[in-house]
This record gives sequence, C-alpha cells and structure tokens, in this order.
Amino acid sequence: MTNLTRQKVLHIAPVAAVVVVGALLIAFESGSAARGAHKIWLGIVLAESAVALFFRRRHPVGALAGVLATFVFFEAPAVSLLPMLVAVFTVVTSRPRRTAFFAAAACVAAVLATPLLHRDGLNVGHQALVPLVALALALATGFRLDTQPKGAHR
Repeated sequence: MTNLTRQKVLHIAPVAAVVVVGALLIAFESGSAARGAHKIWLGIVLAESAVALFFRRRHPVGALAGVLATFVFFEAPAVSLLPMLVAVFTVVTSRPRRTAFFAAAACVAAVLATPLLHRDGLNVGHQALVPLVALALALATGFRLDTQPKGAHR
C-alpha cells in the first residue's frame, strides 16, 4: 500500500465508522430519546457530522465547531458523541497545545451546557460522566500520539 493510499484510508475510515455506528444507532433507536430526536433530525445530525469530519484535516477547528453546534442544538449525544471525539482528537494531533486545550474546554462546556440549555436538568451519570470520560480518553490518546516536537510551531 502506498503512502498516499494509506493516508486516504486513515482519513476516510473514521468518517465511515461514524456513519455506520450513527446509522445503526438511529435504526435501532427505541423512541425513548429526547424531544428533538426524530429519525429525520438524527439523520441530518449524522450527515452534518460526516461532512464536517470529511473536511477535518484541512479545517480541524471548523469541523469541531460544526460538530459541537449540532451536539448542542439537537441534543443527540448518541449520534454526535463519536463525531465530537474524532474531531477533538484531530484538533489535538494537528494543532498547537494551546488550541487543543481550548478545544477540550469547548467540548466540556458543550457536554455540560447542552442538558441545561434544553431544560432537561443534568443527569451526572448518563449525560455528563460518560461523555466526559470518553472525551478524556480521546484527549489523552491524542496528546500521547502527538508526534510534533514540543518546540515546533505548527
């Protein structure tokens, strides 16, 4: 496999995984989700997240902003949590540490603010702990895999 082919596969594989997992979650959704979780809206959230992730190498912060906007606006963490993790991982591995820390703070704020903005109240276990632990794992993995020298300017 050539280097260019390997790069294309590594770029497209996470997007394909997000689409497959999201489509399965939408298909097998039991109907007990939040008020804005109609399958059509969930499909739109998934499509927007896939498009944003497709452009994540060129515009990682913009892709994260798009994914966070759908995360907050539609309150569909089951469909938009995995895209958020992929987008924040990309920001951590491709941008300076300062930008990565701001991206992490924005993700934490989105996770904590979304239930409060939709007047659902914050369920610490389901709505906060699970996404924050997943976010911490994505951040730790991204910081660990960051291959840039510490003094390098990206």
